[in-house]
Amino acid sequence: MKLSQQEKSVNEIIRNISGESIETINNVLKALLYYTLMNYSEGENTLIPYFGRFSIKYLGDEILSEGRIAKLQTTYFPSDKMKLNIGMLEDVRANGGDITEVPCIKDIIREINVALKVAVNENNLEVE
Repeated sequence: MKLSQQEKSVNEIIRNISGESIETINNVLKALLYYTLMNYSEGENTLIPYFGRFSIKYLGDEILSEGRIAKLQTTYFPSDKMKLNIGMLEDVRANGGDITEVPCIKDIIREINVALKVAVNENNLEVE
């Protein structure tokens, strides 16, 4: 499966946030694709932890110059975690609150701090 430049850029962003290799990210995303196809074949929604559920409905085929492609309808059901974080981000936008109080932002800051401490300790650096 060949990725578009935009998809490659998203993988780079995920790599930078997670610290995982591009190979690991590609493997996880491919597994998610396979998991989704398995669920579709069983007539089930797909649950993605932290994101929520989505359903896929096949509407028929469309004929393009490149060949035939399936027309799909998707519905997304966000998780409570997604709703909480989006709601808090919108509150920050509307009220000028502290973005570091949004749970996902707190998690990212915590992970960065841990990674920095590990890097400092591994390299015997001194922090002022």
